[in-house]
Amino acid sequence: SICNRLDRNTSGIIIGTKDYPSLKMINDSIKIGNVHRYYKTLVKGIVKKDMVIEGYLTKDEELNKVEVLEEKEEDSKKIVTSIKVLNTSSLYSLLEIELITGRTHQIRAHLSSIGYPIIGDVKYGYKKENKYFKEKYGLDSQFLHGYRIIFTGLEEPLEYLNSQEFYSNLGEKFSRIEKDLFKI
Repeated sequence: SICNRLDRNTSGIIIGTKDYPSLKMINDSIKIGNVHRYYKTLVKGIVKKDMVIEGYLTKDEELNKVEVLEEKEEDSKKIVTSIKVLNTSSLYSLLEIELITGRTHQIRAHLSSIGYPIIGDVKYGYKKENKYFKEKYGLDSQFLHGYRIIFTGLEEPLEYLNSQEFYSNLGEKFSRIEKDLFKI
């Protein structure tokens, strides 16, 4: 069974288990924050410092879109997102995002709500930027990749996973964009 999900058009690591007890243990560990999930993303704008941002998320089921609010409202859910700056250019920032909470479209909507939309994101991003990256690089999805997972606090029979890190390399398109923008 699959334990975590990725938004449509997001690439990266997913966790699968072979049996129900393992599924339950991993799902419980995700809920209490013992599975650390990290994403690489490219955003429009210069993020100057690492930060942890909080807000409240509401979902419009009909539009399959979310909104980030500063104050709690009825039916809103708290979201917490950790942002680490990996690199910047004159127009863009490459970020590592750790999901502290994991809600629908959390990373995409949260970054957009503070003025840093993800490149290639048709729901929460900038059309002009998306068009540029599609024409230049053939980018047809958001630049958002679940690239690292770290397990902690697991009990038997999965304790052997504690402190293990699992990585997923960026695909060819994302790697090319990263190299071009940041001269890596």
